[in-house]
Amino acid sequence: MRIQLLIAPFLLIAFGCADKGPPLVKVEGTVNLDGVPLPFKNIMFHPEGKTPGAGAGGNTDANGYFNVIAVRPGATRDTLGVPPGSYRVVLNEPLIPVDIPAAPEGNEPAPAIGVPISKPAKKGFRIPPVYSDPEKTPLKAEVKPTGGSFNFGLKSKPD
Repeated sequence: MRIQLLIAPFLLIAFGCADKGPPLVKVEGTVNLDGVPLPFKNIMFHPEGKTPGAGAGGNTDANGYFNVIAVRPGATRDTLGVPPGSYRVVLNEPLIPVDIPAAPEGNEPAPAIGVPISKPAKKGFRIPPVYSDPEKTPLKAEVKPTGGSFNFGLKSKPD
């Protein structure tokens, strides 16, 4: 009986902290602005209608490529993907630089990331405001049960 009392809290912790939520499928793709890859931006998938879950987010790399990580309240680890369903897609400027390596090479210490200093955006790389508004964005994604690849072509002057 005493051993059961000692083991019970560990089982609760182990099973109580498991990632919970609907099954996820892999989603990846690219983002271009006027045909040019849009580097180092945040991308968010906001669920619509009866789509389960809290959505997903990620960052574009230097070539505009992205994959997304599910937003799972209480999760103890990151999980790639989103639940199948309908999403509104929003792009934003990152709050911290995403173009620096996340892990140092070799035994070097990780870089300290402070509050970024505003730099003038490079011509052609500023996100038009309509793509940053979850209510107005024209970008949509219908994620199938098999996942998928999405290529978003933004325009400097949306219709």
